[in-house]
Amino acid sequence: MNISIKLFITFVATLSLLTLWGCASAIPSEPIRVKATDSTEGFNVSWSPPTGESGGKVESYVVTANPGRISVEVPGRTLETTIKDLDKDVAYTFTVQAKNESGASEVSKPTAKVIPKPVAVEQESPPIRVSAEAGNGIATVKWQPPENVEEVTAYTVISKPETRPIRVSPPDSKAVFEDLRNGISYTFVVIASTGEGPGEKSLPSSPVIPVGVPDAPSKVKVESGDGEATVSWAAPRSDGGASVSRYLIESTPGRASARTSGDQGSVLIKNLKNGTEYVFTVTAVNEVGPGEKSRPSRSTLVSDRANRSN
Repeated sequence: MNISIKLFITFVATLSLLTLWGCASAIPSEPIRVKATDSTEGFNVSWSPPTGESGGKVESYVVTANPGRISVEVPGRTLETTIKDLDKDVAYTFTVQAKNESGASEVSKPTAKVIPKPVAVEQESPPIRVSAEAGNGIATVKWQPPENVEEVTAYTVISKPETRPIRVSPPDSKAVFEDLRNGISYTFVVIASTGEGPGEKSLPSSPVIPVGVPDAPSKVKVESGDGEATVSWAAPRSDGGASVSRYLIESTPGRASARTSGDQGSVLIKNLKNGTEYVFTVTAVNEVGPGEKSRPSRSTLVSDRANRSN
């Protein structure tokens, strides 16, 4: 083969390679100005196409959320997309890559961190006509179902001051709070829950005050005299949440008795039999009723001699 033919073949081969190289697409540059904004459906991610003449034509974009590497691929003519179903309370960043038949670009600069907003739950109507009735350390709360709500799955009853909430399953509409403090004012609200979550709180009940009977008086002492005895005592530690209205004093033997107002701490009992030993008990009474009797006093002899105390 002569030199002319060799040169011709080399020229044709070189021209073919140059032609193929010129027809092949270059890898795109990375997208720019990537932004992410929250929406009710997820995150809207937008970007601008690569700049410069060196990059090839973009055929698609890949949008990735991190952490989790959740990716969405969209056509090259698209410059925004929405990524859904991301975890709540997780801070995400987003990146975009441009792709064509020759490969993928460098990853774009990530967006600033963003956190999904909680999905708003349409509030259901609250329960109505919430009422409460107090007893000795307890309160019974009643209510009526919310209007225009068909599928209530549970009720939650909350007290103020706060105690442990009570959860009630329909169709029940009553809750009993126990171990409440007597003498403290309580109100109650009720929340109805559906498959969509909890609704609004009801209006509070009117205040109620649990009350019980008083504790027993203590430190009962007796000073005897001629056919009489003076009985004294200390007030109960707790009045049960309602003021003591009176005290009942009883003797054994003889069943001698007396009554005093709630602000007194002693009483004189007459017409006792001289030469007889007596013991006395004291009972506090409030609006609920009588409490327990005190421990009996020490046995005391009633005599016509000089007063003696025990």
